[in-house]
Amino acid sequence: MPRKFNQQQVKKRTDSIIAAGLKLASEPGGWTKLTAMRIASEVGCSYGLVDFYLGSMLNLRAVLLRAAIKRGNYAVVAQAMVAGHKVPAGVRAKAVAHISGE
Repeated sequence: MPRKFNQQQVKKRTDSIIAAGLKLASEPGGWTKLTAMRIASEVGCSYGLVDFYLGSMLNLRAVLLRAAIKRGNYAVVAQAMVAGHKVPAGVRAKAVAHISGE
């Protein structure tokens, strides 16, 4: 019989993975050092759960970038931009202003 997932538990686990990813990505150079293994260690779960809930690193980074934009975490957005990820022009301007201290 297939296992049924409680949607509140799924949301809680997903949110904790995203929060851990943003925390690690916020560190200097954190975006480039980000791995599912590091996130799993931060959350206290297995690598497999990070992969199960958010998929590939490409998808994980996309989710983290959207979360950073939504939360106004321009330190993470700026690091993602440097790594070549595209962001909307208005967000890009805010990230550049954050980096330059304006």
